[in-house]
Amino acid sequence: TTTTTSNSSNSSINRSSSNCNSSHTTSSNDVFRVIIIQNKRYNRTDVAMLKALAKRMSATDYVCTANDPPAQGKEGKGGSHEEQQSEYGPEFISTRALTVQVDYVDLARVKPFAAQLALLGQSDCYVSAGGTGLMAHPFMPEGSFVVNLGECKNAYQPPVFHPFFMEQYMAEGTPYQRALYYDSATRCGGGLREDAVETLLLTAAAQRGFAIPVPRGCNLSPEGRVFREICLRTNGSYCARFLQNFNTLNEWMEYLVYETRGWHPQAIEQGFSGAATAAKLFSRPLLRAIKEDYRSQLMALEPPVLPPKPKKPKSGA
Repeated sequence: TTTTTSNSSNSSINRSSSNCNSSHTTSSNDVFRVIIIQNKRYNRTDVAMLKALAKRMSATDYVCTANDPPAQGKEGKGGSHEEQQSEYGPEFISTRALTVQVDYVDLARVKPFAAQLALLGQSDCYVSAGGTGLMAHPFMPEGSFVVNLGECKNAYQPPVFHPFFMEQYMAEGTPYQRALYYDSATRCGGGLREDAVETLLLTAAAQRGFAIPVPRGCNLSPEGRVFREICLRTNGSYCARFLQNFNTLNEWMEYLVYETRGWHPQAIEQGFSGAATAAKLFSRPLLRAIKEDYRSQLMALEPPVLPPKPKKPKSGA
């Protein structure tokens, strides 16, 4: 559990994050360094909120309570410990102070490249949205985190919005890091929320000491896990071809999962390139069965019915 008190004002903030269970041994003055990377997918409201969050969290004292056994006896590096009796038997409760240092960074202004590497090397958590803004996090140390805030993007065909996390393959390919994602179910429900972003950062701080390598699939968003599962249970060659071309052809896995664009039920009659091949090689009933298992983690979206595509007039008419 993590509680907070502000040392910059008289206000008091009580929040909780996930249990602070970790094999990570911390000092009594623990510092968790976060960099929020500028991204063109943020709007002005997002930028103002993220900068305000960085300032507030950096001026807040957090207290983390963990159900960790002490490193040595009742007193270890994790701070003070006292033995308590629970329904499961004796356990040790450790309490430690946690300082979260958050900076909003435009990497384009950090020069030369060696300075960027130095910044990444001393950071614990990298926060950004999709696109090239996510490309630098693999340079961070082992045991670090990447938080993908995603975006709410218009699929255009049909004109509906749903979450996009895009370059999550970067996180899946760095098993020495742990990836966390903004909640897909609420990402398109009014923009980024300050409390939700704060909870993600505190959750990352609570999960330090995770096992390395991170198991396959654990660094994917819910959409990524749905895609991975359908690839494991259906035509592997189709998925391999999809992964080779998704960026150049703008065929992201989120379109498939939410059944928009070339994976819409009416995609063939709408004339989408590749829709006929996709219909033969991937099973829509299987996709929907897998999505049902992830229902609480995905945005609720039924593919809307599209109007018939206008027919071209006959020549000479």
